[in-house]
Amino acid sequence: MVYEMFMKLLRKHLYLVFYERFKNENAAVFIERFGGKHPLLKPEFIIVNDQIHGFKKQNDQYLGLEKFPIFVEIEYSEEDGEKLIEGVDIHAEANLKIKDRIGDVVKLAQFFEKTVLVERNKLLTDPSEESLVIYSRIGELYAASYVEEDLDEGMIQEQELAVMIEKYFIGFNRFLQALDDLLVKRKKISAIDQLYNVSDG
Repeated sequence: MVYEMFMKLLRKHLYLVFYERFKNENAAVFIERFGGKHPLLKPEFIIVNDQIHGFKKQNDQYLGLEKFPIFVEIEYSEEDGEKLIEGVDIHAEANLKIKDRIGDVVKLAQFFEKTVLVERNKLLTDPSEESLVIYSRIGELYAASYVEEDLDEGMIQEQELAVMIEKYFIGFNRFLQALDDLLVKRKKISAIDQLYNVSDG
């Protein structure tokens, strides 16, 4: 039940372009991996008289989001034909120079601290090379409790869980948009705050 709900929300909030599946024969655990993009990069169909006639031109203002590829990993086991999620990892990576905007990136990360964690990586051999890794905190939801058991015991309702999961997806996507405005479009942090109301996370 949780797996189906999660996959529905995953497809709703991310544009998935790659998929692979593995099985650990020893532990009877399955791993599904997806490569994705921000949902604003999802192609839109041109429809005329209920017929598909190609794709609309990508809006140029969203092209910077291509710099933030998204990676998803879901670990689950199977019991009586039902998939039980044991762990989720969702993160995006970006190779962008942020030295001159590091203060703004920190401030932005603090705005969204309820839904994302941000790491800055630098090469010791070449400090000019750096990258950002943006983690969704959705994995903490599964690490902190047995979601399936909580549902079965009535400690949480299915609709409540869906709202919680969706909040993580929305915060993650909004943060990527704000980073795109800050680091790619080079907007000021004050303008980003007003545009996305990022203070709400």
